[in-house]
Amino acid sequence: MNNVYLHSNEKTNSLVKLLIFMLIPFAIFGFYKNGIYLYQKELISTFEMFKPVLFIVISFFVSLIYSAIKKEKFISYVLLYNLIISLIAMPNTSIIVYLITLVVCNVIMMFIKYPIIPSYMLITVIISIVFKNLTFLNAFESAVEHKYSLIDYLLGYGYGGLSNTFLIFSIISLIILCTKFSFKKHIPLTAFTVFYSLLMITSFIKGNIDINLFLNNNFIFGVIFIAPLTLYSPYTKGGCFLYGIMLGLLSYISTFLDLNIGVYISLLLLELTYKIFDGKIHKSR
Repeated sequence: MNNVYLHSNEKTNSLVKLLIFMLIPFAIFGFYKNGIYLYQKELISTFEMFKPVLFIVISFFVSLIYSAIKKEKFISYVLLYNLIISLIAMPNTSIIVYLITLVVCNVIMMFIKYPIIPSYMLITVIISIVFKNLTFLNAFESAVEHKYSLIDYLLGYGYGGLSNTFLIFSIISLIILCTKFSFKKHIPLTAFTVFYSLLMITSFIKGNIDINLFLNNNFIFGVIFIAPLTLYSPYTKGGCFLYGIMLGLLSYISTFLDLNIGVYISLLLLELTYKIFDGKIHKSR
């Protein structure tokens, strides 16, 4: 029994509430970094300043409508998924594109249970490629040549999604979540171990360290808040170890192309095939 994560409703609801609560600091910082700060620099309008908040509001109401139609509890994984999407969306995503894409993704989820978070990201990546505006930089980062220090990254000034760059709180969140029995800590801990071990070896061979890879916000936030989600990850601890190994390996391979996109491709592939990892563990017994 100790090798299995139990999916009781009480423990699941408790974890979902904790995860939603932990997203609040990210939302607040995202509003400052990609809203207030850009407005003060006169790079965006007053309306655009509230984009990070509007994305969260849109996710909130889409989740509310979803729960009403499906007659399910509002505080659920669906709400968590949609709120996470509002934080990881690319900073230059328009409100209209966000609304339409999120609604379509939720409508599909009413009929088919699928990994909506990485699916949303890859859809918007494709749209951005078509319109030639694929970037995870905000208006200031695109206009000014910059080089972030370790402190800058920890305080949240590195590039990433609209509201997922508060790196120091990602680290704090992982520490807190690892104390919770229902959180599948073996996935992020294994993924980080594999990824950073391979990255250190590569850095040693090349003779330089790329801080943008070591402190990539999309990767770190995704491994902590997306990869361990109960519905699309293994339930055995052995399966979680295998899942984490593959996530770290696939993410490392994606560094040779684009880690920001690669981590979501890795998550989508693994979330679609997560049952295989539990199957491998059962067969080995």
